[in-house]
Amino acid sequence: MEPGLELDALVAREVMGWTIVNLSGTPEQYKWYWQGGNTPSGPKFTSWSPTTSIQHAIEVLEKIKPPSQPATITWLSDSREWTVQVGLGKGEVWASAPTLPHAICLASLKAKESDKVIALAEK
Repeated sequence: MEPGLELDALVAREVMGWTIVNLSGTPEQYKWYWQGGNTPSGPKFTSWSPTTSIQHAIEVLEKIKPPSQPATITWLSDSREWTVQVGLGKGEVWASAPTLPHAICLASLKAKESDKVIALAEK
């Protein structure tokens, strides 16, 4: 999946646990990510882009990475890609992409999916 609004929204929903709120049926640029509570709070839909902004991608990495586990970031000059490897305590996940924010988002989605698989296996 390529960087952009669609992947940003998937990361917001699956990794950050946010929902998308469209206030009063207004156009796309007026949507917000809802972080919970009784009133919409969080960044505007079009201003939070973890697939292209390293600052927003680091927020995602901090959300998914357990405090005691490593995250390893590597630049692969041969393939001209970034690789992000995240330790999860019960394994690790990794992803590669041409930009670091994109690689962080892909690894974070894999980590979230891995958590679901581990939870099912432990039942």
